[in-house]
Amino acid sequence: MFSREFDAIQIEDILTGANVARSTFYQHFRSKDDVLCAVMGIHILEPLARAGLRPEPAPELLQLAHHVWENRRLARSIFWGSTRTAIVRNLAGKVEHQLAGAQPTSGLPIAFVASTIAQWQIASLEEWLMGRHRFDSEDWARALCRGTRSLTSALTGIEGGS
Repeated sequence: MFSREFDAIQIEDILTGANVARSTFYQHFRSKDDVLCAVMGIHILEPLARAGLRPEPAPELLQLAHHVWENRRLARSIFWGSTRTAIVRNLAGKVEHQLAGAQPTSGLPIAFVASTIAQWQIASLEEWLMGRHRFDSEDWARALCRGTRSLTSALTGIEGGS
């Protein structure tokens, strides 16, 4: 199953690989995209959601950037296509959690701010993974932190990012 691109994997493949019944699967997940986001949560989505908390990348964001670049062919198949919407939705929820308690002076709802940040982060990741612009994983992680802080500040009216 892991040798194929994500779009080629069917629910039946997951059920067989995990040795679970269809009803058990649907008690926990709505789709294979939900499974992917659950797996990606701690190691991929959480570091992205926390990117705006500090001006320089945390070690886990640097590790993520390096890993994604080293596995960019697989990463491109995950971050593009049908899974992109689910990833952005889940990332936006995590960003919104990071922004909890913030009092935007812009008047924009936090959910809108979080969704915009998540969309930008994934777009930045996609552009970098395409390889049209040559720079290393550390530079991308640094740009992601700075860009996330700037975007958060612009959308919330709160200086210093999230």
